[in-house]
Amino acid sequence: MRETSVLEEWLCIEGIECECTIGVTDRERSVKQKVVVTLRVAVDFDAVKRTDAIQDTVDYRAICRMVIAAGE
Repeated sequence: MRETSVLEEWLCIEGIECECTIGVTDRERSVKQKVVVTLRVAVDFDAVKRTDAIQDTVDYRAICRMVIAAGE
């Protein structure tokens, strides 16, 4: 059993959509397909809890853009 002194908190983003080329055969890969991603990331929210400042929080839009760019 793992012991930790740091409270783990999770950021969950559901429903990130991207159009991907997936498949094995040429036919499968000829048409892009929609993929829907659910992301769960361990995040340290301590700074934003202390300051309540927007610059100390997680940029959800940037995370979504990175997921979409990787998928496409």
